[in-house]
Amino acid sequence: MRNLTWLLLVCGSLIARDVVVDSFSSAKLDPAWKITKGKWEIKDGVLTGSELTEDKHNAVVRRPLGIRNGKMSVSIRMDGAKSAHVSINQKGGHLFRVTLTPVGVTLLKDKPNATSEEKAEVLSKSSTPMAAGVWHTVEIEMKGSKVMALIDGKLKLEGDNAKLDVEKFDFGFPVSGVSASFDNVKITTE
Repeated sequence: MRNLTWLLLVCGSLIARDVVVDSFSSAKLDPAWKITKGKWEIKDGVLTGSELTEDKHNAVVRRPLGIRNGKMSVSIRMDGAKSAHVSINQKGGHLFRVTLTPVGVTLLKDKPNATSEEKAEVLSKSSTPMAAGVWHTVEIEMKGSKVMALIDGKLKLEGDNAKLDVEKFDFGFPVSGVSASFDNVKITTE
């Protein structure tokens, strides 16, 4: 009996579990989301962020994460934004991001913060344009030092950096420019 209990515990820990799921179906933003800059609102079941000139910074909304390895998917629509990002952060600073722009997609190992001597590093880049007004599905897989981003099921960006093998403290959606919309956020961990 003890062996069966142990086996069930081990198998249960290997099964993927949802950490975050949000389809923005409520009229109010879940309190787990923290708006740090810009204007954010839920309308017609999607979360839309717009940069405010007076902020002199991208619009940003963040949510706690607390995983080391896992998968994330989110739908993003560029509604006039210069860029829309999925930013994964470590405790005390940025870690990596996937950036969508009208002229391409970049997977970037971030500089942790303004005072860090560590430099940002482009891990992978594509000149495939991200059309405005169209929903793009971004899937991200994080495993140890490796990260993979799949855009619309076909555009694949991959990177490897030892500094990525840390706990992912939170994630956010920075938006530069007019606006971008986000929907169907799902994060799982094993």
